[in-house]
Amino acid sequence: MPKSYPSNELRICFIRLKRLVKSFFRPAETTSAENSLPQLRMAVKTPELKSITPMVLPAGYHQVHYRPSVNLAWRNLINESDEFGQLSEDAFYLALLDRLIPGGAGLIRFRDELTACASINYQDSAHDIATVNYVLTKPAHRGYGLGGIAVAIALNSAREAGVSTVQLFTDDARLAAIKLYLKLGFKPDYVPDDRQMEERWEKVFSRLEE
Repeated sequence: MPKSYPSNELRICFIRLKRLVKSFFRPAETTSAENSLPQLRMAVKTPELKSITPMVLPAGYHQVHYRPSVNLAWRNLINESDEFGQLSEDAFYLALLDRLIPGGAGLIRFRDELTACASINYQDSAHDIATVNYVLTKPAHRGYGLGGIAVAIALNSAREAGVSTVQLFTDDARLAAIKLYLKLGFKPDYVPDDRQMEERWEKVFSRLEE
């Protein structure tokens, strides 16, 4: 978490404390077997990352340098897309701002409207592994490569931070996103003897060739 945003750090500490207290009073929950498949995982070593060339925003679009004042617009962008469900304010802080790599918010606006985003967060305490999260572009602004540039902004911060491995999780149907990740150097990452995952990737690559 960047040390230059203490208000975010305090909020995250408060959220964790609040959830810890609630856990003591909440009755144990019973869980049922999930039928949904786990997401596909991809990973890349940072020296193997490829750059998007040219990484130039179309006319009228501008990069937004992260400040806490953009939190509400960022959360609204995610919630309005409905691609990741609805994030509460607390969930937003924990999912995107907790362990955010300095410079790891890829945010793009058109006029005064936030239109594309991506974030990258440390995954481990050693800051050796990072995860790309919440990559999306508003439907009306797709087709300009904004998602790729938002991801590239986030990935550049991982390089500068000395992260050795970057991972991400995606769904089988997000073919355009998977195509972008492959272009950036990401590869499928799964246990070699996981036949189910291997078959899912075979189907994905088959669809990409259509």
